[in-house]
Amino acid sequence: MKPDPEFIEIPKTRLWSPDEAEKRIFWARRFITEFTGISRGLGYGVFHGGSLIRDIDLIAMPWRDAGPKNLDHLHYVLELCHCLPLRMGNHGELLFGHRWYALWHVDHPDHQIDLKIVLPVKGREGEG
Repeated sequence: MKPDPEFIEIPKTRLWSPDEAEKRIFWARRFITEFTGISRGLGYGVFHGGSLIRDIDLIAMPWRDAGPKNLDHLHYVLELCHCLPLRMGNHGELLFGHRWYALWHVDHPDHQIDLKIVLPVKGREGEG
């Protein structure tokens, strides 16, 4: 599968002017507020890290009892793409079965969203 040329990862060597960087941070903060609100409704807590200039690093964790919207990680990401105008890029598995997804907002294709999903630990036999 060929990557969409509009949605590409920006090299770490790319630099922005202070004004450009400030605008990117401003947009990222607004986006994170919307993203975390939708995630909360889908049963996931989200926090972020990094500078928010080149990309947006997000970590999501499902709540122990998410109620009726108890979505697995893939359905959670698909719901995010539906609720927000997001496009999904690469994705994969991390250590211990956790997941990662590269996402892009369609109105900001130059601002990659790196989403890591930390999955609950499977209980040992006899627990839970």
